[in-house]
Amino acid sequence: AMDVYERPCRKVPLDQKLDVYELYVSRAMDFFGVGKVRAIYESAVEQELPDTTTKVLCTRYARLERKLGEIDRARGLYVHASQFANPQQDAEFWEEWNRFEVRHGNEDTFREMLRIKRSVTASFSQMHFNMATIELPSEEGTLEAGGMGAMEAAASQGRRGTSQLEDSMTALEGAAHPASNVPGFVKSHTEGGDAAGTGNAAADNPDEIDIGDDDDDDDDDD
Repeated sequence: AMDVYERPCRKVPLDQKLDVYELYVSRAMDFFGVGKVRAIYESAVEQELPDTTTKVLCTRYARLERKLGEIDRARGLYVHASQFANPQQDAEFWEEWNRFEVRHGNEDTFREMLRIKRSVTASFSQMHFNMATIELPSEEGTLEAGGMGAMEAAASQGRRGTSQLEDSMTALEGAAHPASNVPGFVKSHTEGGDAAGTGNAAADNPDEIDIGDDDDDDDDDD
């Protein structure tokens, strides 16, 4: 008959497990007694439940053991639950454990409770510090990525400007030497300097006076 309560404890969502366990423990106490209730609590504590759920179940289990006179068992449950209780946020748990040690403990157990409290406080403080440290580089990385993006954009703009300047210089050189832009054009190579060029110029100009020929004719007449 108790399977009706045990199956939901395994299958219900995490945020509903505490309510189901409360009902399960209540029915087990009515029909089977302390032995079954202890088995239920121990099984629940061993499961991977939310920290808050585990802390509440351990605290209730400790109260049961205290009523039964099992002080050491109750203290062990408070110790186990303490790792889930931040002293800065869960003062009620630590006040309950403090009252327990005042009533049932001694100076040594009370000092041990205070030592555990300091240790848990330091643990939660370190946890919050690590979370803040992880978030800070993330923001810096975003800013750095934005800065690198701006630098890359500026460099790309500079490269485009250089390319445009080179294209403009090439166009100006082509305008200064138009023959070099003619497809298939090869500059002629002349030997003897300007002599060949002068001869070609004379042949191309029919109106040029040939002084040398006149001198030869005068010599013949003489």
